[in-house]
Amino acid sequence: MLERHRGAAPQATYIQQQTIVVARLDDELPLYDLSPEYPFLKMDVQGFEREVLQGASRTINSLVGIQIEVSFAPLYEGGMMYDEALITLRDAGFIPVGIEPGFRDKDGVLLQADVVMVRPN
Repeated sequence: MLERHRGAAPQATYIQQQTIVVARLDDELPLYDLSPEYPFLKMDVQGFEREVLQGASRTINSLVGIQIEVSFAPLYEGGMMYDEALITLRDAGFIPVGIEPGFRDKDGVLLQADVVMVRPN
């Protein structure tokens, strides 16, 4: 988490460190009996959006929609910026249908938002 994020949201802080296993959606989802009529992915991964999308290159083709948290200013080290996220999803066949503002800095500048994107038709 970068200083701009900590300054705008001081309540968002590290409280402990944990070791986790990171797995690709393309590898994990086939292990589960998930067959929704309208598969939708909601992402809230704290600056790890690029890696999630890279690990879902097959899965993304089956989705009808996706909700992604986008940053308008650098908030996480190496994090994906809004334009890269929107272009990546546009190139995968999605169009934006909704934006929910996230948090702002002390000057009112919007730093983050959730964007809902769907496949047309």
